[in-house]
Amino acid sequence: MSGAGDFSEDSVLKECQDFMCEVIEKAGDIVRRGIDAVKKVETKTSVFDLVTEYDGEVEDFLVAEIHRKYPDHKIIAEEKHAKEALTDDPTWIIDPIDGTTSFVHGYPLVAISVALAFQKRLVLGVVSAPIQRELYCARRGHGATMNGQKIHTTSTTSLIDSLVGDEPSLASRDKYRNEILVRTYGLTSRVSGIRAVGSAVLGLVYVARGILDVYQVEGIYPWDLAAGAIIVQEAGGVISHPDGSPYDIMNGSIVVAANEELHKQILAFNQEFSGKVLELRDK
Repeated sequence: MSGAGDFSEDSVLKECQDFMCEVIEKAGDIVRRGIDAVKKVETKTSVFDLVTEYDGEVEDFLVAEIHRKYPDHKIIAEEKHAKEALTDDPTWIIDPIDGTTSFVHGYPLVAISVALAFQKRLVLGVVSAPIQRELYCARRGHGATMNGQKIHTTSTTSLIDSLVGDEPSLASRDKYRNEILVRTYGLTSRVSGIRAVGSAVLGLVYVARGILDVYQVEGIYPWDLAAGAIIVQEAGGVISHPDGSPYDIMNGSIVVAANEELHKQILAFNQEFSGKVLELRDK
């Protein structure tokens, strides 16, 4: 497949979907093989940013399969293609193992995430949770599925009734520490419950599936979010950046909710507690 006109035919994008669903399932074998194995663990930017040999193996496998099938397509991927720019060309955005820290410890909530963008717009998202053998998929305009069955966000419209996904462990970063800790403290009395997922893309697909009502995370990378973003949108969810601006693929801070009403409420809550963070800093 080559040339911009190819994507005018939905059958071409459906071919991409079928191809990636097959490939990502094979990549899941690598993760299943590695989850309980002794791993070679290396540090990237900090002790909280880890990589294993399995991350590289999954990425190499996915990239090789994409280049074999679509040699003119571009790649943005976490380990070896992270510095590539997003252009109008067909571009696959890959996180080989989202939740590497969990993976290192044998904790099963990990995922392989692959999105396809064209003209800087997401058109396809495929996410594999290999340990649970769950496959999430969305193609622009065709809804979202898990293991072939349609999924949809919840109908919850009140924050107090919501199960919210957040990532307090990101408070390890000085830039976000006060904001995350104050926000988490505030959420405890404003929501039904809080869950730390440990994988951003799983947080997103859990909103799409209707088992989380809200999910938010900041300061991560495009490949952590891209596939989950289109899946949650196609499942009826609403996604933006923390300031309420429209989701941009290359921005790694998001607020996701099951519907517009919940989205407005969580943005208002965050704004209220950002003021409390400022008060804390002034003391």
